[in-house]
Amino acid sequence: MMRILRSLPITTILAVLGIASFALLSGQSFSVDGSANFTFSPNTSSLDVGQKVRVAVVVDTGSGESDSVQAQINFDQSKLTFRNFDYSTSSYPEVTVESSENSGVIRMVRGTYPPGVVGQATIGVVEFEAIAAGEAALTFTAAETYAATAGEAYDTQTTNTTIAISAVETEPDEPTQPDEPSEPTQPNEPDDGSSNTGSGSSSGSGSSSGSGSTPPSSGGSSGSGSSSSGGSSSESPSQPEIDSQAPAISSEVVLEPTFTGVKVSFETNEKARAVLNYGLAGEVLSQSSAGAANTTQHSIVVADGNLPAGHIFDYTIQITDTAGNSTELELAQFITRGYRLEVKVIDIHGDPYARQQVKLYSQVRETQTDSDGVAVFNDIAPGEHRIEIVQGEGGFSQYVRVDDYYQTLVDPTNVDAFEEDYVVVANVQLPFEDPTSADLSLVIVLASILFMMVVLGAGGYAFYRAKNMAVAEKADDTAEFASSPLTDSADNQAVRAPDELLENIPKPEPPQPSQTFTPTKQIDEDSDKESDV
Repeated sequence: MMRILRSLPITTILAVLGIASFALLSGQSFSVDGSANFTFSPNTSSLDVGQKVRVAVVVDTGSGESDSVQAQINFDQSKLTFRNFDYSTSSYPEVTVESSENSGVIRMVRGTYPPGVVGQATIGVVEFEAIAAGEAALTFTAAETYAATAGEAYDTQTTNTTIAISAVETEPDEPTQPDEPSEPTQPNEPDDGSSNTGSGSSSGSGSSSGSGSTPPSSGGSSGSGSSSSGGSSSESPSQPEIDSQAPAISSEVVLEPTFTGVKVSFETNEKARAVLNYGLAGEVLSQSSAGAANTTQHSIVVADGNLPAGHIFDYTIQITDTAGNSTELELAQFITRGYRLEVKVIDIHGDPYARQQVKLYSQVRETQTDSDGVAVFNDIAPGEHRIEIVQGEGGFSQYVRVDDYYQTLVDPTNVDAFEEDYVVVANVQLPFEDPTSADLSLVIVLASILFMMVVLGAGGYAFYRAKNMAVAEKADDTAEFASSPLTDSADNQAVRAPDELLENIPKPEPPQPSQTFTPTKQIDEDSDKESDV
């Protein structure tokens, strides 16, 4: 279906998908083999009035592909109010036909380009705010997805959910001072005990001293004074010290994320109540979870099934002591466990695409391949992801699928048994060669040429130097011989200088013009022998 839509103008696309939506709502659709399951994630939620919750709308087509999807959801407006849509993690990111909310009815119609989405995929995320206590139902009233190749609808199954909303409990103000003692009676109006005292002091009078008109005797006065003195001492109790110091975290905050939850542990320097506020990275901290009150050992747990796997969350912790003093930690992050994605990249010749940058979408991450052409991404969320390799002004991209094997575990707490499925391997072959291989070949050729030049140059220099040394040595020998005197072998005394010998050697005189030259020997031509003439 999307192969056809991709070649059409946007107005035609909207019209085609609009017709598909109309057919869906009117019940006119054609089914293909297999079924599609529509659910909410998390499947159950609980929060207080005033808090926000994010609910993902999820579809699972099993082993089949889909390239367009629609969901219509009703919610209880008396207990929930709609806040916004979020499609940043949607598996259908390219085409948005409709995304609306009206009078408690939400409609989401989306599509993607080939290849279609396989298996479990997120359509989008809806954010609500709780406005009244009770159970608020989220109900699918229409849901359908179409096969990528056949363009026909899958049989649809839906699973609805409810959100439990609690009223905000107002905690009574804790007393900052002890109860005041009862006010003592005035001296001129004694109570029953004072009357007895007065009566005892007036013993023998025979009259009742309890009458207000009868002035007390001196004994009665003494009793009244004693009573007044006792009352005065009870009116001055010691005042307790008022706590105005905010609590603080006194240990390291330990995060223990699972695939769909997290546990946060820490200690405080005094008894307090802690609340974990969290939300997807870059968004409002719309969810919260509280720990036990009035303790210094804190452990806040977001139970499994309440968070999506392989997602980054922003969080902060607010702690409040028994006196009402409060402090909040700076914003930090944690990531739920996800899958290890190993991408093996080879070029057009099958050689490893080594030490090159590889990007991953929709969670934007970037890493470099190793010498074997393998790029590793950790804690990846299940669903469709796009691998992108950039070369110069061009590049190549390919979709890979990360299936959520974790949901199929019999015992999700036994993560050790899950390690084999924890690693997902994908192979990517590029339509071009690794640029580093061509560069390496050029480097090898240039290095070979340079090496030969060095060898030849070194050999030529050695020959030249040897030749020059031989010439120099010969010249030195000649000079030494020419400068040394001749010696007699007997007494090693110099007899004559070389130049003197040369001067005294008789030189033949050249023949005179009047003289004729007569050879002293004649060659016999017949016998080729020399004979004297």
